[in-house]
Amino acid sequence: MPLTTREFAVPSALHEALGKRQTTGAIAAIIAAVMAFLLLWGPELLSASSWRHWMAALLAIDIVAGAVANFTRGTNDFYMQRPLHRWGFIAIHVHILLIGWLLGWDIAPVFWVWFGTILGASIVNLTGNKPVIGGLFLAIGLMALPILGLGGLEFCLSAAFFLKVTYSFAVNHYATKA
Repeated sequence: MPLTTREFAVPSALHEALGKRQTTGAIAAIIAAVMAFLLLWGPELLSASSWRHWMAALLAIDIVAGAVANFTRGTNDFYMQRPLHRWGFIAIHVHILLIGWLLGWDIAPVFWVWFGTILGASIVNLTGNKPVIGGLFLAIGLMALPILGLGGLEFCLSAAFFLKVTYSFAVNHYATKA
């Protein structure tokens, strides 16, 4: 049996992150994304050993892991079956604002990243979770990041945040044809 199709039941405490069932391949992809992020940006993110940097690192890992996890059938199906949970998921995503505050970034561009992400995800959710609408908002968001003057780690996490919430989460990637 290929690695990507071996399914297992997810412990109930992790249903919000991974759904009720997940594959070993999906977990491997999530871990690979987190490891890549830590290899590329960990030294900069953790250059100061303060609690603020460690909290920011945990939030950043959640963003990166979620950007991949939200593409999985397990997570997709869990939230498609729970519309109120979908709105709750969108509402609680203030990660980028918290990271900006923790790391002392200019809060104005970070606010616009957050606002654009939440607005885009809300519109995608209201219009039926269609990939083309999610792709539209993701593309606009990514095109706006350089205009906001974001570079380096700020750009990386802002792009991952847009991807995670506006496209990876808000879009129904496994819709069945009517």
